[in-house]
Amino acid sequence: MIGLDLSEQFDVAALLEYSPVTINLDEAVEHALNKRTELLNTAADINLNSLTVDEVDSRGNISALITANYGINKNDNVFREVFRDFSEDRSVALTLQVPVLDWGRNSREVESAEANLNLTRLNYINQKQQIEKEIIAVVNKIESAKARVEVLSKSVELAKKSYEISLARFEAGTITSFDLSQMQLRLTNAKTNSLNALIDYKLALADLSRKTMHDYGS
Repeated sequence: MIGLDLSEQFDVAALLEYSPVTINLDEAVEHALNKRTELLNTAADINLNSLTVDEVDSRGNISALITANYGINKNDNVFREVFRDFSEDRSVALTLQVPVLDWGRNSREVESAEANLNLTRLNYINQKQQIEKEIIAVVNKIESAKARVEVLSKSVELAKKSYEISLARFEAGTITSFDLSQMQLRLTNAKTNSLNALIDYKLALADLSRKTMHDYGS
């Protein structure tokens, strides 16, 4: 590391504390449905496909377009007369578009556009259901990990007390060093299991934050 003597020894400590987080399942699902990009993109596709259906369907209807123009002009051989006595130019044009016999082509195009729209809507529903299932599964995992953390933390406290009692008995000469080492191993295992449960809890919170696009303080 920059600024440290290569021969210098130092310890690295990671602070990992248990901070219980209360999670409302309905709110978590709502966060995910409102922020997940794949669902937002599919909703946008639904709007675009709906516009496409309207556009294709309108091609089979009679349409009219009215354009109006107004202007002034003047031509003269004498330059100073160009800006006097302008002539007004007005025009109105009506354009009618009448569909001719297309042997059902427009109808087929409309059906195709509607099929794409319905397919996109089904995709949206499937994505929504999948996201809801994901959030429910993650929240259940968090609650399970939370329960394990709380139970195993109590196991650590019990193992500590048992070790302290065994240490006092060892110092009094009533148990052997092997008995004491067994209690120490029990305490180590309890701490390891508690730490693993806490890591699982933190990872599950981080997974929920990622899936809902909302910070749950992982």
